[in-house]
Amino acid sequence: MDIPVPTQCDGFPLTPFLEGRTPDQWRDAAYWEFDWRSSYIAQGPHDWPWDRRLERMNLAVRRSEKAAYVHFGDGSSIAFDLAADPSWRTQLSDPRDILREAQAMLTWRAQHTDRTMTGMLVENGGIGRWPPMPKDWGNQ
Repeated sequence: MDIPVPTQCDGFPLTPFLEGRTPDQWRDAAYWEFDWRSSYIAQGPHDWPWDRRLERMNLAVRRSEKAAYVHFGDGSSIAFDLAADPSWRTQLSDPRDILREAQAMLTWRAQHTDRTMTGMLVENGGIGRWPPMPKDWGNQ
């Protein structure tokens, strides 16, 4: 379509599917996050950063063909057995399956963590190198 890809999009082109083939590096799961802290901001002042209530108002989901794992910002989680019940009403019961899903989620989150404020590389005995600055840096 020759339009810029939004920053929040980290997926692969769907063009191969339009051509009747599956891409070589296709994912085995879909991931998404949801943040609802904005609905709590109006409830009064929050003594941030000491009051961490707002940071608990989010979730992340990993959905594969066989399971869905939902991890909440308060540390709780729930896993669904989509192979047995695609309606998301039957929970996984085997701790090994739940652990596998949790590890897959943690791996994905570690690989997709926000690195906006990082990027300092230390090499050659401690000499640092910064990655290239964005073109619009300083125009804000």
